[in-house]
Amino acid sequence: MTKNQKAMATIDETQQALATITNIPDCRKWLHISEGLVEATIKEYRAADLQGTKDDRDTSYRNAVKAGKLRLEIEARLGELIRLEQEAGRLATKKTGRPDKYNNDVIHTLKDYGLSLMDSSRAQKVYDYRYLIPRVVEEVVQSEKLPDRRDLEVMIRLEENKAAEQQKVQRPLPEGKYSILLIDPPWTPDFSPSSSRRVQRHYPTLTLDKLKEMEIPSAENAMLFLWTTAPMLKQALELMEAWGFEYRTNAVWDKEVIGTGYYF
Repeated sequence: MTKNQKAMATIDETQQALATITNIPDCRKWLHISEGLVEATIKEYRAADLQGTKDDRDTSYRNAVKAGKLRLEIEARLGELIRLEQEAGRLATKKTGRPDKYNNDVIHTLKDYGLSLMDSSRAQKVYDYRYLIPRVVEEVVQSEKLPDRRDLEVMIRLEENKAAEQQKVQRPLPEGKYSILLIDPPWTPDFSPSSSRRVQRHYPTLTLDKLKEMEIPSAENAMLFLWTTAPMLKQALELMEAWGFEYRTNAVWDKEVIGTGYYF
């Protein structure tokens, strides 16, 4: 049996094992085997690339790609098993600590399995993004590269960045009328023309007349919570009346910050 044939046999054996792994210790064992398999197949490919035939190079390259894919799939399975054990209360987390038993099951820690927090985090992330594995393998083959776990890490970061950008997209404001409204108007700060101190404006503001012209989506008998500063109380009462509301009471927000404001 040639080295390539031995590698193929080991890959097939590991692939079959992946379908039957049901616990963390076995998964760690096969993950270790798959890591060794990746190293061995890459070494064989490099040797064939130097002095082997084209068939040898092609076969050893396919074996290296298969081994790399299998390694990621086993790590994803490890992440899944860790997640399942934590959710079942059989694997301690930072929050749970380590009681001896939970629901008559012995509780283990990551350390019991020879795993670190980083191992656990990485495996669970691979599990969460396991749908990227075929795409990574496809890009590796198209680029004629050797399998590298970092390719998946790069693709995961791209996916995370994409998700973060999508969350930044502002959702359209809902339509309809509301019975409770909380409004912080873009007041135009008032100050004395002779004052040397000016208010820094961090956003566009509107004059009181413009604010009064705004259409407020208030339902019948709606309740309005209107934010204002002490110097703008008179304008706030005017605005409230213009919007069709009647003043009832007020609350003071104590920021607990030392300051004298603009008039003291």
